Amino acid sequence: MAEYTDREKEHRTLGDENKALEGAPDRHTVESRNKRKAIQKQRDALLRAMKAIGENVQQANRAVAELRRSVESNLALAKYAEEWGWTEAQYETEA
Repeated sequence: MAEYTDREKEHRTLGDENKALEGAPDRHTVESRNKRKAIQKQRDALLRAMKAIGENVQQANRAVAELRRSVESNLALAKYAEEWGWTEAQYETEA
């Protein structure tokens, strides 16, 4: 999650920088446009990375939940196995 937070912070910083460049007096120059395009590409790459991190976190959470269900099931089976025992069948005899 720290990596996600770092990337989110960098994304915000680049967004602020891009807004500042859009309001700059030289915003109409080719150099300024190219710089804004480069910043936007970086932001897009960060968004893709953040999305991948989010998906990985969700997958990890699902795996942990499944593992927990498995452990609980196995503990219940172990408890049942400890308590279970053979019982002798009783037959009624006809006299």
